[in-house]
This record gives sequence, C-alpha cells and structure tokens, in this order.
Amino acid sequence: MQITLTPIRMDAILELDRAGDMLMVNGAAHDFSDIPEGGERAAEDVGCPFIAGPVRRLGGTLILTMLRPYGPEHRADPPAPVTLEPQDGAVPLPEA
Repeated sequence: MQITLTPIRMDAILELDRAGDMLMVNGAAHDFSDIPEGGERAAEDVGCPFIAGPVRRLGGTLILTMLRPYGPEHRADPPAPVTLEPQDGAVPLPEA
C-alpha cells in the first residue's frame, strides 16, 4: 500500500491502521480488497473525508492519496509518500 499525503490546515487527528487491503481511518474500516489489478474506486465512493483521490491497484499495490491535517504551529510541506510493507498494524505517519 502506498499513501501520498496532502497537507491541509485542519484541526483534526488522522490515525491509520492497516489489515491487509483494509485501512482503518480514525477507527472506520475501509475495505479495498475488491479493487482489481488496474482498477480504481473514486474517492466519493469510499465514504472517507480524508481520501483525496481515487484508490487504485497497480502492480498489486494499492495507491491512494489522503489529506494530512496539520495545526497552526506546523508547516504545510508535503511529506514523502508512505509505503507500507505487507505487515498489518498502526501506520506510522510523518510529523504534520
């Protein structure tokens, strides 16, 4: 799974956990296991306000863009994409 983070000034918390092709966003489960190779799901069909573009599967990897909230004391530079290894669990996010 590869996640590109797009910074947005927002007073919100983003916590991610992964279980296979399922991504838990602040406790809400989003299952992407039905996206076939070369397929995609539109962001509005995911039902998650943090998903900022289509979720695609390319080369067996799920690729998605998410909004990364940051507070008033942080900078808004986009961090590098987060590439997740096959293991499940909490997704470490770079500092906002």
